[in-house]
Amino acid sequence: MSIEKIEQVLQNGTIEDIFQALCANIREIMPATDETDQCILMLLDENKDKESLEAYPFHSILPPISGEHSPYDFPMKEVCKSFARRVLKAPTEPMLLADIKDSGYDASEVSKRYEHISILCTFVFACCGYSMVMYLDSKNHNFTPKNKKSLQDWVSKIQPLLKKHKVHLEEEIFHIKDPIPALIGNSPPLQQLKHDILRCARSDSNVLLLGETGTGKSYIAQIIHQLSNRSKCSYEPLNCSLIQGASGKSQLFGIARDRFTGVQESQGIFEDAQGGTVFLDEIGDLPSDEQAILNLVLDTKTVLRAGEIKRRTVDFRLISATLQNLQHSEFREDLYNRIAQVVITVPSLRDHAEDIPMLCDFFVKAYNQKRKGRQTIASDLKSYLQSQRWPGNVRQLQNVINRILQKTAVLRVMLADCPDIAKIIEESGKTYEKPASSENPSSPEKSPIPEARMTEEEYRISRLWSLYHQEANVDEMVRELSLSRATISPIRVAFRKIKENAELTEDQRNIATILQALKQKGVIRNM
Repeated sequence: MSIEKIEQVLQNGTIEDIFQALCANIREIMPATDETDQCILMLLDENKDKESLEAYPFHSILPPISGEHSPYDFPMKEVCKSFARRVLKAPTEPMLLADIKDSGYDASEVSKRYEHISILCTFVFACCGYSMVMYLDSKNHNFTPKNKKSLQDWVSKIQPLLKKHKVHLEEEIFHIKDPIPALIGNSPPLQQLKHDILRCARSDSNVLLLGETGTGKSYIAQIIHQLSNRSKCSYEPLNCSLIQGASGKSQLFGIARDRFTGVQESQGIFEDAQGGTVFLDEIGDLPSDEQAILNLVLDTKTVLRAGEIKRRTVDFRLISATLQNLQHSEFREDLYNRIAQVVITVPSLRDHAEDIPMLCDFFVKAYNQKRKGRQTIASDLKSYLQSQRWPGNVRQLQNVINRILQKTAVLRVMLADCPDIAKIIEESGKTYEKPASSENPSSPEKSPIPEARMTEEEYRISRLWSLYHQEANVDEMVRELSLSRATISPIRVAFRKIKENAELTEDQRNIATILQALKQKGVIRNM
């Protein structure tokens, strides 16, 4: 197969088409492969333990050029994996069986045991966390340094083509091996979301996440950071709806030390995230003054601490989230253009309701692990949950499942075991905003919280109280509300003292007052 035909396959072929084309091409340019028993092109997960590398049989191992072996169950499988491990440690040139000199590998023993006199293996290409490796072995032909040079020349010709069509290759790899198992679901909307995340994660573009309350925007922001080249540096979240006055400015941009007033210097979130990622949740609520400053920060990649005159250089990637349509609001247009270099719409749960049974199993498993339980949810209860609207989306579903499991003692929970399920779902939805539109999650109109009409502080306290009763840890609370640990920890202390009827400080009494008000409004009942 000619290079031109290979390029055509790389443009629009499946991963199987691509692998078959590459194997066919190498047979043409290396006559020695006529004597080859097995020509195997593997796709290996770089993130797995190197001692347990697997060649995924459903897409990576092709039938041998000759012989009776099945595509994956072949006698030389362990040797093939062993060679792949060695090649990935030094992927600069092909490796012959005779090249291995270490004491842990006896070439003569391999030849005697498997009746193969020669092996040739090489790294081909790396793509989105996977390594492509070509492996050949033979019983009758002894591969020579000339064959090794021919294989190296072939790799040199193929690599530019693979790099040129890397985007399509990534898409094909994505469809056969899910790189984001943390997002639970196999529905088309979820697959598209994972695809969007994967494509933007490796870039350094600013990302805007659009979606309703409870769809997991803050969780997705963390996934993007973890998959990015900035993953080894800090991830700094901040909820813009909680930014008020001078304290809000200092959270964002920092403050200089003032020896006359005793104010201590502090870094803002952009300095804290040096080299990493800043996540601004509810960016549509960012005050207009801070919008102007943020626009300048993104433009110049510098920040000016309050009380200073010298700007400081910062290096970060910005991920933002909102449930508003910023293009039809008073949000600055120039700032929107800077934060929305990539826009990802997170689907509401009702748009991928077919994933609810899988989500139920996932949350039940997590609940069981936390409480050492063995409960399961029956199919009739899953079907009922699947039929609901879920204004609070995945977060509300999780809360409902936790409440169901807490209220029932049976191991297999059926719909008949939950006579008040409708009430539980209705109550759980009161702490969430209704979707801005039944079909359009990015509608410019933002509905008030039903019946409660809570302030931002009330909403924050109610969500933290709910998570506290689910025994969520600080990290889970940080992820859910995009608040810092320093903000959440004293509130958790207040919750504990309130439950114990202990003596409260003034700040803790304020939290208790808010909880009482929320109880009167019917937002919380477990106080």
